[in-house]
Amino acid sequence: MFNFSIGEMQNLLSLDLSNNEFVEVPISVYTLKSLFFLDLKRNTKLEKLHPDIVNMTNLKSVELDFCSSLVSPPHQVWSRGIQSIRQYYHDLSQGIGHQISAATVAVLGRTKAGKTSLIKTLQKRKRVLTRRTDDMETDESTRVFNVEEVVTQGATLRFLDLGGHEIYHNTYQLALKDSCIPVVVVNLRQYNHITKSSSPIEAVRTLFFDWMAHIFVSNPAVEVPRVVFTHRDRFKDDECERMISEFLRTTEELRQILVEEEAGIGGVCSQIKQFSSPIITWASVFYIGNEKSYESDIPTYDKLLSWLKQSCSRFTREIPQVWELVDLTLQSTGGPFVLFSDLLRVLKQKCNMEEKQLGIILDYLHHSGKILWYSDHPELRPYVFHRIFQVARALNVVLDEYSSEMWERRLRSFKPFHSSSNRRVEKEEFEEMCKVCDETGLMNETLLEQLIKTESALSTLKGVAAALALLKSFNLIHGPVSYKQEPCYVIPFYVRDYFDDGHLSSTNNTLRLRAELSFKGLAPPAYLYNTTSMRALQLYRGDSESFSVKANGVHIYHDDIDILLKHDSKSQKSTIEVASDPENASKMWSLFLQKLTIMSDSAKAWVSGRYVITMFCSHCLLKGDMHPAKEVNPKWHTGGGSYDSASSYMMCKGDRKVPSCLKIPCKYVADPMDRYLSSVSKQLLRLCIIYDKY
Repeated sequence: MFNFSIGEMQNLLSLDLSNNEFVEVPISVYTLKSLFFLDLKRNTKLEKLHPDIVNMTNLKSVELDFCSSLVSPPHQVWSRGIQSIRQYYHDLSQGIGHQISAATVAVLGRTKAGKTSLIKTLQKRKRVLTRRTDDMETDESTRVFNVEEVVTQGATLRFLDLGGHEIYHNTYQLALKDSCIPVVVVNLRQYNHITKSSSPIEAVRTLFFDWMAHIFVSNPAVEVPRVVFTHRDRFKDDECERMISEFLRTTEELRQILVEEEAGIGGVCSQIKQFSSPIITWASVFYIGNEKSYESDIPTYDKLLSWLKQSCSRFTREIPQVWELVDLTLQSTGGPFVLFSDLLRVLKQKCNMEEKQLGIILDYLHHSGKILWYSDHPELRPYVFHRIFQVARALNVVLDEYSSEMWERRLRSFKPFHSSSNRRVEKEEFEEMCKVCDETGLMNETLLEQLIKTESALSTLKGVAAALALLKSFNLIHGPVSYKQEPCYVIPFYVRDYFDDGHLSSTNNTLRLRAELSFKGLAPPAYLYNTTSMRALQLYRGDSESFSVKANGVHIYHDDIDILLKHDSKSQKSTIEVASDPENASKMWSLFLQKLTIMSDSAKAWVSGRYVITMFCSHCLLKGDMHPAKEVNPKWHTGGGSYDSASSYMMCKGDRKVPSCLKIPCKYVADPMDRYLSSVSKQLLRLCIIYDKY
């Protein structure tokens, strides 16, 4: 009766079937030719859609979030929308599908945690240790990330060995895709050291929770990572067991803190369903030693590999024959990348493939972690990077935790070369370029292009262009900007100086606008703050004297207005401050809102937490109050650009009435005639200052 009644509703435009227990959608739903919107989210038992969905020609949107059991179409397909779903089933109907059981295993952890040794041992089926010394940091082998593959009993495990140093974190977005099996490696010696010098909470935050942040920023639906403890041979059995038990208890304590914190600001913790119960237990951890002779660890490696194979089976999916053809064509192509146009031409000849169809297939391969292709990025869309490890080499040109040694190596191996303008560069000039970059974070364009050509596989003109576009898109570089009349790129990772804890300098007549953004819940990755600074810089072109980049923010001087963005990842806070003469009030508010929007947009990308905006009273700042009045989540920001007060005055600290343009954006000041708004604001400010109304 239910199916019949649904099928009779041929004029139905929208249908909500969310929060049910469908294993399959009722077949009659697919007969609704007029249906425009279909909501199937939170059907946790739903396993597949019917191919007849391609006949629902008016369907524009289908919601499938939190359908954790859905395997047909694969997550990488349905998460891209209805056009991707249609293409998948259409292509599946054109030939025999191919069953693939493959998964990406993202291995994270601090430098010297033992990640590389773990992967090599699983790969070779015998104990393999990378060369390490206790007193040297420079022997860490993983730069950016490495890719290793293990094929076992029909399952393909693609290991991503992610460099543990903070300098590489911004590149994790290249590797961590929609679907992966996360593993965090914890060195028990590091845990013991941090616990003794600080606390178990600090140790768990540093060694586990911080790595969860990187995983969940890509997809909050990813399973909670398993933990592999290394270096257990350095402790007695009872001591090892005590530390791991303490680690588990502290993890649960932190989970409770996060849940309570987020509940206090009106939500459930982090949108991460796994946080509703204990994150890790004894049954979900593995612990191994770090000695070649430690043969008793072999069963643990076997157990870990068996669990990985079992987890991989959840990602078994049927792939259309033509999709596999695209994958095989890419694998047989040489070089670090292939041009989209060249690939399309080849596939047109092979199977009459259309551009739109190829785009959907490449999008699937990208989100599966097999290739890199950025369909929505104009500069990167022409390039299909099918050798991801070679992309890592290109990134390593500007990312190296041991920069001093890197520059010394480059100088030792230097040979004269010609720039893109055919100018010969000798060693003295090269050395000066290296010195400037190491000291200021400004790399000469000629130097950067030469390093890309000589230290990566992207040595052609198109390759250099692709590398620059990649570096820009991931906010690793900014530019070009002018430095001593030479084009240069800003590379923040080379900057060692920090802005102090103070604020912009001011006088009694300086108007200042200040807001603070703070995160609640799971701490976001540190690179999220760097992204905010780089996005703010991208709005300005000019010479390097118009801005200053530090390790914790950026200072911009634009149109007689000072703009400061400052971050503190440890306290999970960002501050924006704008200062200038009061007569620039309207322009100041415009720039302030622009930067605040950038900060908010960056925060929204962090789906595993919440953020709070605190606005400080500008009248208090104007009169030099060290503890200004403040407002949390002001209505003009959270209310979608509206302000419900009809008064042109606001209450400030000390219960004084002050011009509203000191408290809220000028464009929201209640004045019926907008063309007079700017002049009215200036007059109010001028009177406030001249007559010492504060």
